[in-house]
Amino acid sequence: MTKTRSDLVLPTDDVSPLSLLLEKSYRLEELTIDAEKYIYRRICNYLFSTESILICDNLPVQKHKKVEDIGLKGIRADLQSRVDYLRKQAVVSGLSLIFFQIDLEFVVVLSLEDDSECGKLADFIPLTNYRIEQKYGIFSKLDACSFVTNIFDKGNILSIVTDSSPHGTHVAGIATAFHPKEPLLNGIAPGAQVISCKIGYSCLGSMETGTGLTRALIAVVEHKCDLINMSYGEPAMLPDYGRFVDLVNEVVDKYRVIFISSAGNSGPALTTVGAPGGTTSSIVGIGAYVSPAMAAGAHCVVEPPSEGLEYTWSSRGPTADGDLGVSISAPGGAVAPVPTWTLQRHMLMNGTSMSSPSACGGVALLISAMKAEGIPVSPYNVRTALENTTVPIGALPEDKLSNGHGLMQVDKAYEYIQQCRNSPCVWYKITINQAGKATIIISTVDVNDPFLDSLEKLTVPSWQWTVQVEPKFHDNANNMEQLVPFEECIQLHCTENAVVRAPDSLFLTHNGRTFNIIVDPTSLRDDLHYYDVYGIDCRAPWRGPLFRVPITITKPILLKDCSPLITFSGMSFLPGHIERRFVQVPLGANWVEATMRTSGFDTARRFFVDTVQICPLKRPIKWESVVTFSSPSASSFAFPVEGGRTIELALAQFWSSGIGSRETTNVDFQIVFHGININKETVVLDGSDAPVRIEAKALLSSEKLVPSATLNKVYLVFIATDVSGLALTSGLLDPTDMDHLLLTFATSGFFALQVRVPYLPSESKLSALPADRDKLPSGKQILALTLTYKFKLEDGAKIKPRFPLLNNRIYDTKFESQFYMITDSNKRVHAMGDVYPNAAKLPKGEYNLQLYLQYA
Repeated sequence: MTKTRSDLVLPTDDVSPLSLLLEKSYRLEELTIDAEKYIYRRICNYLFSTESILICDNLPVQKHKKVEDIGLKGIRADLQSRVDYLRKQAVVSGLSLIFFQIDLEFVVVLSLEDDSECGKLADFIPLTNYRIEQKYGIFSKLDACSFVTNIFDKGNILSIVTDSSPHGTHVAGIATAFHPKEPLLNGIAPGAQVISCKIGYSCLGSMETGTGLTRALIAVVEHKCDLINMSYGEPAMLPDYGRFVDLVNEVVDKYRVIFISSAGNSGPALTTVGAPGGTTSSIVGIGAYVSPAMAAGAHCVVEPPSEGLEYTWSSRGPTADGDLGVSISAPGGAVAPVPTWTLQRHMLMNGTSMSSPSACGGVALLISAMKAEGIPVSPYNVRTALENTTVPIGALPEDKLSNGHGLMQVDKAYEYIQQCRNSPCVWYKITINQAGKATIIISTVDVNDPFLDSLEKLTVPSWQWTVQVEPKFHDNANNMEQLVPFEECIQLHCTENAVVRAPDSLFLTHNGRTFNIIVDPTSLRDDLHYYDVYGIDCRAPWRGPLFRVPITITKPILLKDCSPLITFSGMSFLPGHIERRFVQVPLGANWVEATMRTSGFDTARRFFVDTVQICPLKRPIKWESVVTFSSPSASSFAFPVEGGRTIELALAQFWSSGIGSRETTNVDFQIVFHGININKETVVLDGSDAPVRIEAKALLSSEKLVPSATLNKVYLVFIATDVSGLALTSGLLDPTDMDHLLLTFATSGFFALQVRVPYLPSESKLSALPADRDKLPSGKQILALTLTYKFKLEDGAKIKPRFPLLNNRIYDTKFESQFYMITDSNKRVHAMGDVYPNAAKLPKGEYNLQLYLQYA
């Protein structure tokens, strides 16, 4: 799925399929469509009643006579004032649109030209659903912005689809651009057929929505696609969990679609892969690689690196549950096509958004060859071929966390597929438990993590884990032909027997088997360590590993003599080099003050400074900074930490910084832990409580505490319920300009005193969405729940609605999507948003907040 298009819905309220024809002298100029959609029908009926034309389904064309009614004149004057306001908020000029039905298909003509000759119906290009005729229009010669149309709900909804950015066109061009007269401009798989599905909403800054994601997967199944590319992603708390993940698993397992996605651009720290590309087992996550040729040709560096490497910003594994995260790497930059409205033909972009279509184009070549030779296409076999034929990047075992299994090799993968054409189409699901425990434990081992103390991990020299291997076949697999005959004799291997031990062999049937492994990290030094346990087919060892159990061990440095200070001296950096340090954060610490000193160079150096902490049932706590040193100097940082847990400090010299100078950058990095613990993080007052006592303690060293209080905020609590009144979640409306006590510590942060007023929805509505684009391939209908809350502001305020159990979660939630809108008593829209709410300033008045949830 590529980031190319956006839906704009023009509502028609209670009128049958209706559109506006705004003639030359009555064209609505400077129209802000998204701001005032709700007045379209009124403008049509009143403001342009003189010589306007209504064209409705199955109704004759008629002209309206001028109305002299005094009441209607007042309405017309009101609407005219609204139009004057819209002209001041201009984003688009000169809208002309006609909507009608020919036979069984709806057709629309639309123009935004300012030319005085415009407005002639004969000059308009009629458009219908893009999927039917593949026709597009251009808004005007000035902007050169193309658009297509889609018509839904029997003509009641017109969707005008445009670009959100050049990103999607660039991504599609990398994979499939076809220039028969200029083959050097071709993509990886020139001529492959592309279906573009918009998952980002332009009104939300092109943010992907759950509704867009679901509709895209429905389109994939409907059009029998072979392959998906998704160059999108967000952070997630829970790997392999959520509504979208469930649908992806169905698409891959049942419909045999190969899903390729970007791993993310949040590196170089570990555990930074994004969802869904790096956190979903059924998706092939792609890291971003830069070769010497790319560095010289695309990035124009003076002296390219001697060998290829991962881009500094490319996200790294492992995932929070211990999976590798990055499957393989592919070229992460390209000069590729961009839309005409950018006023150029091609553009250089880099990111895992570019490495994903590069890999996707390579897989398209494999699929084309497999179909030509009659080899069954399965995402299981293709993924095994990709991972077992890569070229390793880096010499260290832990480099797999950055690069995956290595750089993709299309030719070798094709040869592998040819050899394995008669092998079963099977994927091996790996589940890991600590021996004797029912709880699933992550396979990333931190030997000093207090979370593992409860598992008695520190009381024994080694730990035993139970690994379950369960072969998974496609949903339509034949029991007698595929499941019953399936038997494999697996030889188990460990990359380091002194640390990880496993049985020698395993006899595997389709019912699956379990075996134990022992991990003994006691002899390891304080650092990062990576190992593999993998299975080889005894009868066909040339197939390579059939499954892998990744094991990541971080052994942190313990502070000596209870000192809150630690220094890392004498670190040397060349372009692309990364240094990682793992430190046990002392109990009681909640922030760090750090100093980075550089020396030994005379040209500018650019550094990435990242920290990450992994906490149970939370997203990894990440802090990042990019700093440039024009000369040897020092830079200071401050960032939050959580006491008692391991923190990773990742320092990286940007891959192209300092290339050609051949000077080593020397770095000293000093960390000082600080901490002030407060007995109450939040105090809630309802006006009847006694005075509240706040206690602060400094456990590490003496701290200077300067408290101050400011009353400026009130929280309004919204409780989401279904139609039966059952609570789904609760949320906070955050008017940051209203009464709120803010206690500020000069050294640590703030302490909030909140006044909360609970609200229940005044109205709830549950409905089934139309079946034309919101019905799952399984036949299940998607439902929509609309909750309405009423609230009143006695004074102007800056507000930010929050629903804690829903916000900031796109992929790791069982709800399909969420959307909210705040309107006043005149139905004017003041604010809207989705999982990432934004603050909006509201004047005094009464408001409705509508929360819209979709689920199935």
